[in-house]
Amino acid sequence: MPPQPYINRWIRLVTHVLHEGSNQILAFNFQGPVARPTDTELTSLCQTFWSNFGSTIAGFMTTGYQFILVDATDRYAEDGQYGSYVPTTSSQGTKGADSAPANVAAVISWKTGYASRKRRGRTYMQGWADSDFTGSTLTSANVIALSNFAQALIIWPGAVVCPADFSIASIAGDFLTPVIGFGIDNAADSQRRRLPGRGF
Repeated sequence: MPPQPYINRWIRLVTHVLHEGSNQILAFNFQGPVARPTDTELTSLCQTFWSNFGSTIAGFMTTGYQFILVDATDRYAEDGQYGSYVPTTSSQGTKGADSAPANVAAVISWKTGYASRKRRGRTYMQGWADSDFTGSTLTSANVIALSNFAQALIIWPGAVVCPADFSIASIAGDFLTPVIGFGIDNAADSQRRRLPGRGF
């Protein structure tokens, strides 16, 4: 098994989602404070993240999606701390419509001001309803909602006890680059590993 990757000041925050009996993840990378965060500080980051974005994320998804855990890991170097939070509000999607297939996603492309692939990233947002698409195109209302979420994530300062800047983590380059913009492709995309039994 390859060694675990580490980048100075890297915090990886993951929302764990249950759908059709399979675990999915929705992961975000942050540049944390200079001093390595404690487990209590990482737990606060998870709680603050969910209080800011939980209802928005739940609003994208159907009731067939459950949010079972938000956790954050200090990936600065070996022996980092870990914090977690079990959502007590917005713990499942809020759309009562029929779910689209589990692999269907809308993609946010993250911009950093650099052209290098090592400094760009994507988020594949899952959980959509069939009615969120006209054919293979995400409706304009959902594109606007996704844009508002993306902009809010870029400017979010993290928790008071654990400041964090939304960033791209480059394993190949061993660096973090703060995100400054985004683009959204309204065409339906696919992430096959979210199909039942395929992985995350």
